[in-house]
Amino acid sequence: MAEAQRFAEQSVRLVLEVVDRRRQPDQLRPVTDPRVLASVRTMLTQDLVPGRSLGAATVKHVRVTSTEPGGAEIFASYQRGPRTLAIAGRIEVTKDRWRLVALRLF
Repeated sequence: MAEAQRFAEQSVRLVLEVVDRRRQPDQLRPVTDPRVLASVRTMLTQDLVPGRSLGAATVKHVRVTSTEPGGAEIFASYQRGPRTLAIAGRIEVTKDRWRLVALRLF
């Protein structure tokens, strides 16, 4: 689970950097499922990123809960200005590496 925790922390930070427009969406390609990348692009083009007007996002906590061999649910909280927001997702091992296969920002 240590490897899953490290991956979850890195991928959450990367996602937040992308939705803050500090990185290009294509930088998510190596760690995400194509559907997750498409949903992030949609959030950006339709300005649907929660609380983005409050400033840059800062990760507070990332938790990983194993659901089955090769899969886990991730839960994270992050700060934007005075607000605390959340991220939920799912990671799975494919071809001996973790990938973010589901993502939701609240």
